[in-house]
Amino acid sequence: MNALLDIAAEIISRAHHTAAVAEAWLQSEENLQSLTLLDRARVGFAFKMLATFEALVDDAARSRGEAMHHLKTLCEAFIYLYEAAASEDRAKLVLAQALKERVRFWRDNPGWMSLDEIEEHEAEIAELSQGQKLPRNVKHVGARHANLPEWYNRVYRLACEPAHISDLDDFFPDEQGRLPHGVIPHVAWRAQAAVRWALRLMFQLGRCLSEDNRIGLVIDQTDLEARFEPALKEKL
Repeated sequence: MNALLDIAAEIISRAHHTAAVAEAWLQSEENLQSLTLLDRARVGFAFKMLATFEALVDDAARSRGEAMHHLKTLCEAFIYLYEAAASEDRAKLVLAQALKERVRFWRDNPGWMSLDEIEEHEAEIAELSQGQKLPRNVKHVGARHANLPEWYNRVYRLACEPAHISDLDDFFPDEQGRLPHGVIPHVAWRAQAAVRWALRLMFQLGRCLSEDNRIGLVIDQTDLEARFEPALKEKL
């Protein structure tokens, strides 16, 4: 576990350095104005995944099974990133779906946003989608790409199981009346599983960004992958 956490810490450090390089690139008005929605989506997903990864690593370092909650978000973001990266039109539909979920929450919970703001978002959704069907859910999106169903089945589903209430009995008092206090020893394996799969996802993110990325969101990870693979023979 310590070796995995060391690799994770190095990924985070390099990612923040890369972020500084990317931000310097964006300071040029010419560069900023040249961004497509697809460029913006790549940036958005990359930083959402980084923030999620940092939270996951923090939980995993404390042997908290709740690291799985972050793994679920990380995997979902990666699947939607892959969909958005397919084309400018796909990126528009992914953004439209994200905005639709936000608007749904606002309409179900009045008082968060004014009706005018909600209608502005709905107009943006209509402009982005142009009448096309939006992604239905993460499973549906994953099925559109040959390499993603396995990520959905092996990682997203793995993370979903304890992210809901299926692990409720793990939090019951034990036979001696002791209560769990943050860490449940016999399920601490979830923290290690979460960080193992999270590292794989971050390596995939690095490869995805390196394929076509004008902004500089590229992390040199060859040496980190070399440290990771010998210890973990299983590959996705």
